[in-house]
Amino acid sequence: MRYGTIVFGIVGVLALVIVAGLLHRAGSQTQPEDPGEAKERALATAKRFLNTVGLPIPAEKATITERIRSASPNNVLPDVWEVRWGGTAVVEVGIDGKTVIAFSNHARTRRQLRGIERTGTAIWRNDDEARAYLWKVANAIGMPTDAQMDAFSYYGDNTPDRGDTNRAGCAYASFRVRPYGYPFLGPGPGARLTVDPQDGVLVYYFAVWDGVILPTSPPPSPTVSRDRAEAAATEAFLRHTRPQRRDSSAPTDAKLGWIAANGAFGSVHPWVTKPPWKVRLAWVISFGRNAVYVDPYDGSILGGRP
Repeated sequence: MRYGTIVFGIVGVLALVIVAGLLHRAGSQTQPEDPGEAKERALATAKRFLNTVGLPIPAEKATITERIRSASPNNVLPDVWEVRWGGTAVVEVGIDGKTVIAFSNHARTRRQLRGIERTGTAIWRNDDEARAYLWKVANAIGMPTDAQMDAFSYYGDNTPDRGDTNRAGCAYASFRVRPYGYPFLGPGPGARLTVDPQDGVLVYYFAVWDGVILPTSPPPSPTVSRDRAEAAATEAFLRHTRPQRRDSSAPTDAKLGWIAANGAFGSVHPWVTKPPWKVRLAWVISFGRNAVYVDPYDGSILGGRP
């Protein structure tokens, strides 16, 4: 009996030690990450980004600041770590320290504004070569395989009616995805970048490829016609806007695409002030700068851009 009691006691103690260890591990896994670790990871990510786009690490010491964005309806700007090298460059990294959200090449912009070492020439002979180069830069940074270039422009130095006080040339592209064949017509994944045509140096970059919750299967074909959607949108728009605030009292465009419902124009849906947004297919009926979202299956109002 004594031997059995001793064995049971030893086994019981070992079991308690194992359980305590498991509980400690489980507890440690649920503890929030040390902000210092994410901060250091953000710095490493920012340096890796500069290497990827062929830019040297600035000589200035980097300062790293946490930027928490103010909540606002359909705000597309996530919380970030801002990694700044004086007045040379800024890289914004996601709050987890892993993904680059934005980049601004202040040193190059300053030289452009002052006209320093501008040759007036470009490294591309035509738009096709410029597009190919922008794709090359975008893919090097990291682009979803289903991304499409949905906007492009390219002009050289001192082009009339292009640019502002900065008379340097610019090559610009934006990229979006079209889940199940439909575009995002509100906040949604995408990227944009600008490059100096003189030597291909990256000047600006911004990208957010997450932050939305999509349906897990293709949506059914809409059952509400464009005419019916425009009629519902017009009624809601005229009821909820003052005449002096209208660009147009009649629809100026109608498209089917992904939106995040909100509380505009009498919609019963709540405003969402921070991602992720649950997106759904909708008719987007435009009235100049404003738009009303209409459910393509029952004709109800899903909100819009007031």
